[in-house]
Amino acid sequence: MIRYFSSSGAGALLLTALAACGGAGGTAPGGAVPSAVSSTSDTAAPTACDAAAGLATLDATKVSLAQSYAKLFKIGVAINGSVYANRDPAAAALVAAQFNRVTPENELKWQSLERQPGVLDFAQADAFVAYAEQHGMEIHGHALVWHHQVPAWVFQNAAGGQATREQLLERLDQHMSALAQHFGSRVQYWDVVNEALNDDGSLRDTPWRTILGDDYLERVFLMAGKHFPDAKLVYNDFSLEKPAKRAAAVQLVQAFEKHGVRIDAIGTQSHFQLQSPTLEAIEASLSAFAAAGVEVLVSELDVDVLPPAYQNQGADLSLDAELSAQLNPYPDCLPRDVAEQAARRWAELFEVFARHSDHLHSVTLWGVSDKYSWLNNWPVRGRTNYALLFDRELRAKQSWQRVIEAANHTR
Repeated sequence: MIRYFSSSGAGALLLTALAACGGAGGTAPGGAVPSAVSSTSDTAAPTACDAAAGLATLDATKVSLAQSYAKLFKIGVAINGSVYANRDPAAAALVAAQFNRVTPENELKWQSLERQPGVLDFAQADAFVAYAEQHGMEIHGHALVWHHQVPAWVFQNAAGGQATREQLLERLDQHMSALAQHFGSRVQYWDVVNEALNDDGSLRDTPWRTILGDDYLERVFLMAGKHFPDAKLVYNDFSLEKPAKRAAAVQLVQAFEKHGVRIDAIGTQSHFQLQSPTLEAIEASLSAFAAAGVEVLVSELDVDVLPPAYQNQGADLSLDAELSAQLNPYPDCLPRDVAEQAARRWAELFEVFARHSDHLHSVTLWGVSDKYSWLNNWPVRGRTNYALLFDRELRAKQSWQRVIEAANHTR
């Protein structure tokens, strides 16, 4: 039997580094090695900076991202309770003014909805959906199947051992059924499976794969198609600019088509750095997915301006490095030259996206402002990052202005 909590009095989840996709912890997995920077208490040389130098001169109350790109693609943002529960009214107003699409950071993940078997708590999810609908925004559900933020009981039998394939499929079916009954067609897109591929294109070892087998992706998408016939079904992953991983995602789409399994879109997360990946690699992925016959979504965009803690960093949440001055060089403000580099990078990215607007449905930023960026706590907790278009005081940055200007250049 499924029991539902009311939407009142539900306690908020304490999810600091989980705000993007899941918790950071443990050591680097194979293939991810520490970058060539010290993790000791070395002190970085102080850098003069002007906190106001990186701010926009355009009036952000009169120009919006959504309006500027209305003829090209939707502009989305990932939000949490600070926005939809109005704990930060200024942020809530900013989202309503600048964006026309929203993704919940955590509220639709299994751990948030069903911590105990058959006990569904939709309080926070309902508040998120209500905010989106109040402002006429498209809703992107994130994520049905993932190897993070899933309660342990999902993968266990009554004795605490590993669940059988039949048990896990039944639980997943019941979970999707509960979400479908509750939300109906109010969620327009669903990340059906999140991050199932390794960088070399092989299947990632997860409890889902271990229990269900290598064909689990098809089984999961078939199940999602049954429960969410009106929603677009998405495969979502990071580092899809890497050739082997990109090819594997294309092969996934092709195999689904061959076997009659519906998949509507690829979500390329796009957690980028100032110089990596190259614009050519980004374009190659957008072109490859469009050629495969699916919609393309830039699903979790940000631009990390800090030194990488690991080589081949990607967005693997198992990475967890020690805080040091060298890894946190801008605790007070971003130097003018780095702010300009970031603004140029953002403009170049949106110029690329605009060239692919025929197949690109949306570009979603992973966070409202620098204050709410997951990169402040991943892969190093306690850093000060500047990865988004609005600063910690919700002021539009030069990066925002350059993105607006890039839209004007495409007209």
